[in-house]
Amino acid sequence: MAFVEKANTTVQDLKESVFQGSDYTAQATGTRHNQPVVPVGEGVDAITRTNGSTHLVYMLTIPSELGEVQKELGLRSQGSFMVSVKNPERPGPASTRLPQKPEFPKE
Repeated sequence: MAFVEKANTTVQDLKESVFQGSDYTAQATGTRHNQPVVPVGEGVDAITRTNGSTHLVYMLTIPSELGEVQKELGLRSQGSFMVSVKNPERPGPASTRLPQKPEFPKE
């Protein structure tokens, strides 16, 4: 299962926001630190529909050759996954719900 954190953004924007480490306060344990994120790949992707099925297809552009980390994660230089898209206005199974509803523009 995956959730889209940011869309229509550049890799540079992600590096300046999402990939940065951060500190936060947890009620039970005090100040905690999230380590910075290190990307394991960059590439292009598309969502396609063929024969009644929806697929997420991707092709990595960086790194040019896969290393041990990509292999351990099951990344390949290109791939295709069948996906299911859900109406955000309808509740999902209790085990897959977000803490709050996503904020989408009405249009």
